[in-house]
Amino acid sequence: MAAALGTRFDGRRTEALIAADVDSWSGVDPSMVAFVEELASLGCRIGLLSNVPGELAAHYEARHAWLRHFHVCALSCRTGHAKPDPAAYRWCRDALREDPARILFVDDRPENVRAAEAAGMRGHLFTGPARLRERLSRF
Repeated sequence: MAAALGTRFDGRRTEALIAADVDSWSGVDPSMVAFVEELASLGCRIGLLSNVPGELAAHYEARHAWLRHFHVCALSCRTGHAKPDPAAYRWCRDALREDPARILFVDDRPENVRAAEAAGMRGHLFTGPARLRERLSRF
């Protein structure tokens, strides 16, 4: 980015920019954390597929104990596969050791849901917890 702007950033400025970026992405919705915890308490096997950079992954892993509820955490910075690449969905399917037709993939981006469906998974476009609860009750 600096080169595109015709400038250079020293190490201290780069660190500050990375910290600001991580901070801008690190908010969590407490109601969704509670929902994840509820699903886990019901014995649901849940996974996380995220196109997250390494700095943000480290931030979340160090600060958010609720991540332990996920049986699979497929972080693109670690798996080398990002949504909507079909390899990301295959990686998750293999890690979950599940028939893709038994996996409900939930995402707020239509292209990611379509890619999961193309990989044989069922898809749900996330628009809020109420609709997701309704969809899960029929799954």
